[in-house]
Amino acid sequence: MNHTGYFLLPDGRLRAGWRLLIFVIFWVVIVNLLGWWLLEYSRHGQPVLAPLIHLASTAFVTWAMLKIFDCRPFADVGLGLDKGWWQLLGCGKLVGLATVAAVSVSLLGIADVQVTSVKSVNSSPMLAILTTTFLLVLAACFEELLFRGYPFQRLVEGIGATGAVLVSSTFFGIVHWTNPSASLLSTTNTVLAGVVLALGYLRTQSLWYPIGWHVAWNWSLGLAGFPVSGLDLFDVPWSAAGPPATAWLHGWEYGPEGGAVATVVLIGMAAMLWRCPGKVGCPSSPNRY
Repeated sequence: MNHTGYFLLPDGRLRAGWRLLIFVIFWVVIVNLLGWWLLEYSRHGQPVLAPLIHLASTAFVTWAMLKIFDCRPFADVGLGLDKGWWQLLGCGKLVGLATVAAVSVSLLGIADVQVTSVKSVNSSPMLAILTTTFLLVLAACFEELLFRGYPFQRLVEGIGATGAVLVSSTFFGIVHWTNPSASLLSTTNTVLAGVVLALGYLRTQSLWYPIGWHVAWNWSLGLAGFPVSGLDLFDVPWSAAGPPATAWLHGWEYGPEGGAVATVVLIGMAAMLWRCPGKVGCPSSPNRY
């Protein structure tokens, strides 16, 4: 391999590793340039701007990378609106709801979790639910575009599907380490959730499936009265909680994602997706770093 071979593929494009590095640098610069604006408006009660700016920044950098370095349209990242995209989105939502149902039923049965009535502090609970739902959709789209979008797909192109799933899911878990009440088990479960989401993309070649799963998981956990990744998202007049003695099962203040029940369910989901037939590679032919 000559010196240019360390940087370029036979077709003249940069190797996947260099494109990934450029994406990361570009993304960090864009997010930090917008950071001061985000901070200023967040102080004035504009919480919607945080996920909106993160999503817009990630979408812009993804579009620029695909346009400049890959000569491909934005839809090729897995957000095409061709026939069947809404079915993948709906399927992801249904599977996400089913996964939460499996976790919830298990918690009610073996961890002594109970749903109790509490006084809601919000005078308009429906408006609060709609607002939170909108924020969850923005956050899920942002995280899927960042962790299962262009960077993940370049990892698949460079080191293969297995390595890409492990690397991206590990980073997905690490960024949730600073959440309130996070623990080693909650981080492990977040890594497992990342594996499930990454496999969902690989099997469908679409981000619509993991976006649907991600939204449904967070939304249904929060609406059921559980904390979601250590955060109390929904202001609803009920709460789901278990006793301290079984905190290792239900996750206590972090929510079910911090408990062993979720570990078992997520491992089962990952195993099912791993064994499912379907696509695995990226739209472009794999090329090593």
